[in-house]
Amino acid sequence: MSTWRFDSLNQRKVRIAPARALRPNDFGGPTEKKRRCPFCGGSEADTPPEVDRIADSAGAWSARAIPNQYPTVDGADGVQEVIIESPRHVSRLGELTDEELTAAVTCWARRLVHRRREGRFDYLLLFKNEGPAAGASMQHVHSQLIALPTAPAQAAAMWDAIRRGDLPQDESCVVRTAAWELVSPTAPRFAYECWWRPRGGQMPLEALAEGEGAGELARQLRRIVAAVINLGGCDAYNLIVQVPPVSHASDVGDRWWIEVVPRSAGIAGLELATGLWVNPVGPEEAARRLAEELA
Repeated sequence: MSTWRFDSLNQRKVRIAPARALRPNDFGGPTEKKRRCPFCGGSEADTPPEVDRIADSAGAWSARAIPNQYPTVDGADGVQEVIIESPRHVSRLGELTDEELTAAVTCWARRLVHRRREGRFDYLLLFKNEGPAAGASMQHVHSQLIALPTAPAQAAAMWDAIRRGDLPQDESCVVRTAAWELVSPTAPRFAYECWWRPRGGQMPLEALAEGEGAGELARQLRRIVAAVINLGGCDAYNLIVQVPPVSHASDVGDRWWIEVVPRSAGIAGLELATGLWVNPVGPEEAARRLAEELA
């Protein structure tokens, strides 16, 4: 059974989740790679029953959501889902067709909106781990959603600051469209980390869940991820969709964003011991190079 452990000395909360050790690992060796992929089209019986799907014009699924078979949290402690982003056996967001990526983006929003309306859990997070250096264990392109009763300390502090209006004033803008903007955050953890966000609440999640703006978001996200990979020289990254806790929604409105975090450097002893991050590329320089790459 999974349990929470709290280290009062370091103020650190850890989830002990034995089920995670049972996960298949496509990057673990030749034996693992020969098994049938449960995420491919035609293998639906190998996964838990789906909870949502986005169908194509022929009625076949383009993206589908299922309960995570090896969850970090379950029961009263939370819910974890997997969003399978293509019936084809591809491993990269960049390999998805425009239609598949649009369906995936729509499915992300639908699941977040569903869990928010459900009201069982306060904190929601959607994330993608692409590449083993970013924590991926399955090759087939997918993302995950986790819902928790309360926001973890770091996330709670961030949303409390937003609610107070304590917003950074020195972000570096990379590119801006009528509805979206890409920024290099004030203190990026990794070189070319960037955040893609709607401007002025122009793209509420509810609209995205209905497909509104999903095509544009998919096209721009593909370009941003490709630029980050090209500049950083590393094809492993985490994609994180930050949405406000349910308890904060009335105070912060439709504020949400997507973080693209390249894993071009490992987390070493300094980071583990202190929580300090070292980044060889400043945000202003990163913004300039990203703008050139996206031009």
